[in-house]
Amino acid sequence: MPEALTLREIRVGDRVAWSKMFDSYRQTAGYSPDASINEVVWSWINSDQASQAIVVEDDEGLLGFAHYRRFPPARRLYEQFGTLSESVTDNAIPHSGEATPS
Repeated sequence: MPEALTLREIRVGDRVAWSKMFDSYRQTAGYSPDASINEVVWSWINSDQASQAIVVEDDEGLLGFAHYRRFPPARRLYEQFGTLSESVTDNAIPHSGEATPS
């Protein structure tokens, strides 16, 4: 039987796993891992900034994450419309596009 997957908001305790995947994502995109950039992005997704993150996990840990941003109300064309900034799985293949939250 397949393992159950959970989709949830990122938590402070996810930092080590997120950082490892974010480093892999940067390398796939042609950039070197950079702890100072990780620190800035981590602060954005764990504050009241517009950038947020969700993760998917199974019983063994995180499998991937997605960063997204909500448009400010004045820029919304449709109710609850947002933009997916990037999504990354543990094999570090980046994805990007637009998404509408349910």
